[in-house]
Amino acid sequence: MTNVLVWLVVGLIAGFLASKVLNGKGMGLPMDIVVGLVGALLGGFLAGAAGIAFGGFIGEVVVAFVGAFLLLLAIRVRPRSSRSAGPLSGPRPPSGGTAVRSFLSCPRKRSYGNCSGNGPRVEGMLKSSRTVSLLILVTAVIFGAWPAAAFAATQPRLGTALNFAVLAGSTITNTGPTVITGNLGLSPGSAVTGFPPGVVTGTKSVADAVALQAKNDLTTAYTDAATAPSTSNLTGQDLGGKNLTPGVYTFSSSAQLTGPLTLSGNGVFIFQIGSTLTTASNSVVLLAGGAQACAVYWQVGSSATLGSGTQFQGNLMALTSITMVTNANILTGRALARNGALALDTNRITPPTGTCTTPAVAASPSPAAAASVGLPNTGGPPTKPGFPWWPVAVAGAIGALLIVLRVRPQRRDS
Repeated sequence: MTNVLVWLVVGLIAGFLASKVLNGKGMGLPMDIVVGLVGALLGGFLAGAAGIAFGGFIGEVVVAFVGAFLLLLAIRVRPRSSRSAGPLSGPRPPSGGTAVRSFLSCPRKRSYGNCSGNGPRVEGMLKSSRTVSLLILVTAVIFGAWPAAAFAATQPRLGTALNFAVLAGSTITNTGPTVITGNLGLSPGSAVTGFPPGVVTGTKSVADAVALQAKNDLTTAYTDAATAPSTSNLTGQDLGGKNLTPGVYTFSSSAQLTGPLTLSGNGVFIFQIGSTLTTASNSVVLLAGGAQACAVYWQVGSSATLGSGTQFQGNLMALTSITMVTNANILTGRALARNGALALDTNRITPPTGTCTTPAVAASPSPAAAASVGLPNTGGPPTKPGFPWWPVAVAGAIGALLIVLRVRPQRRDS
């Protein structure tokens, strides 16, 4: 809801300022918002094409103002012939444009003197109809031409932490036949217990320079993920049952996963979680449509707990600790606890292999690679982040309402 209000405010300010500059006054609250929102899309499209980046609320207003100004300017300089009325039936009016408008406003009376006040109303209604139609057309063209990369997030920089399947800050403890396929790192702590019976197929780096560098790189990646611009706020929603496309998803506090979560499409997924992440027993993260576990990042503000039987995927980066309950597995990904402990109990952790390619940094993966990931898409239609669906829907409703309000007086007077 906050994002919707911000977009509406940006649209209102931009639309009013653009109209003020061109016409000396605003167009009224509804039309200012409509023009400002479409202007934001147009300005953002042009800025992206020119490689210009604006940040913050002021930057958004500037981009929207430029787009709204150009849009109103285009409407203002339309050819004169596009504004003329079509052929008329019935008797010809005695004089030019004024009589034509009067004739249109009084089709039943065929009179030019009894309803002169209706002519401007009909002309205004027709002009608003053309304006709203143009706004809708511009919006459709911009969104259709908008490159998919405009919605893409950037991969956090894990650096040498990529060489590890698990990393922790204080301790790493294990119970049962856990299998870590890859390297284990711990810094600045030095206590690693439970291996055996647990197995680490790679190297153990404990309180050494290698582990320290990996921890520093983990901090960099954690910060990158935490500061990525959010494209969708999911606070208070359960991740279970959702089907998401690449983007940055924000939870202001805790996040829960109860059931299947499907990630669809080749790109970067970042989940910004303010406090804890908890998965219910037998929850699962599914990959579909070319999504890759190496490009999934879970930035957790405190601790993460993977419930029994959870089948998780992605780079799990917790500020404090990570607890993996019995038989919880990270099918493809990493368990990275910055400052606290990593507690394991009969788990399997397998890091991604090979180069991680996404549209933001490289070409699309081969068909073979796309076909090798995930299970069937079961979470419903994907949610596309970034695009302001609610504000544009509100703008469309306002535009339609304006047309209706202008048509009704005409019907009463005709």
